[in-house]
Amino acid sequence: MKKLLLMISIFISINLSLSAASGFEAIINVPFGIAVGIPMGQIAGSTRKINTGFDVGVTAQFGYVIDLKNNIGLSILGESGYSYDTYSYATSSDSTTKIANSTSFHSFQIGLLPKLNIKDFSIGFGGGLKIPIAGTSEDRTTTHGTNYTASGSTMNMITIVNKYDKMNVIPYIKLTFDYSVFNNYNIGANFGMYFDYEFGVRQKINEKKYTSVDSFGVGLQIGLRFSPFNTWQMKKDGL
Repeated sequence: MKKLLLMISIFISINLSLSAASGFEAIINVPFGIAVGIPMGQIAGSTRKINTGFDVGVTAQFGYVIDLKNNIGLSILGESGYSYDTYSYATSSDSTTKIANSTSFHSFQIGLLPKLNIKDFSIGFGGGLKIPIAGTSEDRTTTHGTNYTASGSTMNMITIVNKYDKMNVIPYIKLTFDYSVFNNYNIGANFGMYFDYEFGVRQKINEKKYTSVDSFGVGLQIGLRFSPFNTWQMKKDGL
């Protein structure tokens, strides 16, 4: 018991020596934005062009924030959550007809997102994987800009694994900018924006060729942040 208490005391002393502003941090975000579909690979007899869709989700970031002094800190955060993403492209058969393909996935998301904190601002850069668990695929044909017909299908996780036999998970990288407004209880409102690039699921055409749709996304995010770094405000006010 004495050895256990000694180890606990040493651990607490090390944390205190780093800074009173270091400690556990958690952020809950709701991101939403526009996704630009970027066709990759070739389909015989078809010229594919970029098209737009949308993304939305709920993410939780958990980890440890370290005070580096002078109102600068480093957050080491893991990220997980739910994501709904659209991967879209368009083809044109003639000057009056446009065909748009849109594939959407419900995905489980997991990754890492380290952040550099400067006062109440944060810059994050990281990445991870999105694992599709369900989805839909839809083709919409628009004629003369007004009339359109649509056809589609749904996919479960087994269908996704079998269909996208080249790669059936979605790696991503992400850049974030956030601003937090804290109260007196280490809880703050979090406002920010993000840019991400997602490497879409890949369907094999033959041994040397595949087709997919990557996505470049930009959007906003709002949420809640629990962090000991609201002590920066106290330092600024001389408290």
